[in-house]
Amino acid sequence: MSLLILAVDQRPWLTQALYGHTATALPAERAAITDGKHMVLEGLLAALEAEPRLAAHAGILVDEQLGAGVPERPGPITSR
Repeated sequence: MSLLILAVDQRPWLTQALYGHTATALPAERAAITDGKHMVLEGLLAALEAEPRLAAHAGILVDEQLGAGVPERPGPITSR
C-alpha cells in the first residue's frame, strides 16, 4: 500500500522560492502564503473527487503557523 503525502508545511526554502521572501514575511505576505496552502488543498480535493480510490492513500502535510484553517476544512482528509 502506498501513501502519497503532499507537503506544504513551513519551509524557508519554499517561501523563498515561491514568494521571494528572504526575511520574516509581512502580514500581507503571510496571508498570501496561507491562501496558497488552501489552493493546494483545493487541488488535492479535486483530484480525490476525480479519483476517490486515492483518498485512502493521500494526505497533506501543512504547518499550523501559515496553514491556518487547512486541517479544519471539511473533506475526505482528516487532520491529526
